[in-house]
Amino acid sequence: MKTDKHDLAAGETRVHSIDAVRGIALLLGVVLHASMSFLPGPQIWLVDDAQSSVLLSVMFFVIHMLRMLTFFLIAGFVAHAGLNKLGPAAFFKDRLRRIGLPLVLGWLLLFPALMWAGKVPSAYWHISLPAFPLMHLWFLYLLGWFYVALSLLRRFSATRLTHLLLQPWGLILLAAPMCLSLYFQAYWMMWFGIPTPDQSLMPNSAALVSFGSAFLFGWLVQSHPDTLTIWRKGWPRNLAIACACTGYCLAHAGLTPLLMPVPQGGAKLLYAASYSFGAWSWALALIGMAHRFLAAPNATLRYLADASYWMYLVHLPLVVGLQRIVAPFAWPWLLKFLLILAVAFGVMLASYALLVRSTIVGVVLNGRRKA
Repeated sequence: MKTDKHDLAAGETRVHSIDAVRGIALLLGVVLHASMSFLPGPQIWLVDDAQSSVLLSVMFFVIHMLRMLTFFLIAGFVAHAGLNKLGPAAFFKDRLRRIGLPLVLGWLLLFPALMWAGKVPSAYWHISLPAFPLMHLWFLYLLGWFYVALSLLRRFSATRLTHLLLQPWGLILLAAPMCLSLYFQAYWMMWFGIPTPDQSLMPNSAALVSFGSAFLFGWLVQSHPDTLTIWRKGWPRNLAIACACTGYCLAHAGLTPLLMPVPQGGAKLLYAASYSFGAWSWALALIGMAHRFLAAPNATLRYLADASYWMYLVHLPLVVGLQRIVAPFAWPWLLKFLLILAVAFGVMLASYALLVRSTIVGVVLNGRRKA
């Protein structure tokens, strides 16, 4: 059996634990969006259900805090492994097919579908560059920019810095750029953490710094042979820090969405620091836990990891449509929420099995499957 060191040295791109976390991060996005019609407070979503839940509000907060930073860390990690395995020309061609093509074709198909599902009049389908409704596909757009940067900096190596960042106290260095970018973000709505860069072709500075530093960190540590072992051993400590920071943030910001920006000051800096430490700790804890408990080959997890990309790409119009269907009914929020998830996951898994897995679409999204 190959060890972690051998996997990393060989540029192995399908480490089971990493693959599992990537899939979980994408599928958590479906759960997050399914919860948004039930959030208490002012309407922030295309559908506003009369039933609301503070529990779903807290769940939203935690998922939003941990999900995309974890995803971009893994994206950088896998990018380095893929470049080592394929070589520069084949790697960037592969990224163009698996990231660029879904971004362009996905937007052309999914934007009208989302507007229809959300019953948004065509008069409001307004685009004026650089403003642009990237929707949930913004992560592909941002990845594209990171790959462009990677093409210029792919020979960059920082062995000593990598060693420092992997130390327990390296969390301070990792969280610092995100903390400062959030603190200096104009009109920062702190309850929502990293501002989602889904409305413009010019990403906001906080998202660019936060997700870019996560991608770069993943890129750097992939070449360190003990990375996964260090994360596996450190997951209890990182989980404890993550829970403590999340608890502080919720105690300070409240359990329901807060749309008011906060002024500069010590309280904002302390919150930004807590949020940044929490987000990074969650990412390291989740990957470490996965490598501790999900490192062995598992056919079900592998299938879901393969399916997760397709499911995340297509889920939003379906979820919004289901939210709109159940909104008029005076059912408990839990019943509605679980029904939305059950139907959405059922339809998406069926469509993956029938339309994607063994077709050219599956090759585009996930590459050719090995027998």
